[in-house]
Amino acid sequence: MNADEKADQSAGDKDDTPSELARLSCWIRRAERQAEVAGEKKGDLADLSTRYEAARAAYSEAWTAADVAIGAARSDLEAVTKDVGCKLEADAKKRLDTAWTSTAKRLNECAKPDHAPSVPDCKPDTTKEKGETAASLAGRVHDLRVQAEQRQSLVEALLEEIDDLPRRVKDVEDEIAALKSDLAAPSPDLARLYARALVAGWRLDHIHRGFADIDIYVDLVRQATVGLYQLWQAIAILEGRQAYRACLADASPAGPCAVLLADPVADLLKGGTDGGRATGGGGAAAGGVGAAAGLGAAAAPDDDAARGGITGDR
Repeated sequence: MNADEKADQSAGDKDDTPSELARLSCWIRRAERQAEVAGEKKGDLADLSTRYEAARAAYSEAWTAADVAIGAARSDLEAVTKDVGCKLEADAKKRLDTAWTSTAKRLNECAKPDHAPSVPDCKPDTTKEKGETAASLAGRVHDLRVQAEQRQSLVEALLEEIDDLPRRVKDVEDEIAALKSDLAAPSPDLARLYARALVAGWRLDHIHRGFADIDIYVDLVRQATVGLYQLWQAIAILEGRQAYRACLADASPAGPCAVLLADPVADLLKGGTDGGRATGGGGAAAGGVGAAAGLGAAAAPDDDAARGGITGDR
């Protein structure tokens, strides 16, 4: 029995403590619940690991192809912008250039959430909290599951970048081709064409969405994927602890207070022989209430001894 279990046991009557056999049975239930959580996500996480390995090569190819296309697109855009600027009245061009400073600044602010998102680099905490209860443990599990859903969405968004990058390049190429075509049309709207050219240039500058190079993207995907594994590892550990606590509560024999409250008439007919036990010691009462509330007389043991499958240390 570890220190946490001894401390919890001392809070209740000795008669309320589950037997050693019951404890061992509850350890099995704990391991079973951990295995259930592992099985719940095993397929998804294995698929994610495979996709991560494929993403490293796929993004490198997408980046290399994009760089070639971006170079050609930038040359075409510079030529179109210069041509439009020469035909546009000087005052109109100056006004648009001044206005562009403000528009570009606001575009940069609006684009920030989409650019190279950060990934928390903290391993989830699974240590037993002081005064841990069934409710507080359930709250921690809920929070971790919410975090896991959010991290899953982040990983999916990062993996989609492999297809999104060439799509953005194609969109800018199409816009530059449209600019050239519209400029050649009779009586073109030069001010509008110039504004479109400035925006197309901004899109080219932000084509990589804040990923300065291939390694930064790959490292971010790795961090997000590892973090997702760690979250599910923590969920398995804590849900195993939940199962252990619930099992102990079910295995705990009813304390004297619970017996008395359940049938005080029977106690009275026996001549009140159990009254002293039920009312004389605060420790016994505390043990009975704890068992009735489902808190159990013993706390969950240390996590490390029960980790396995996705619950192993990484």
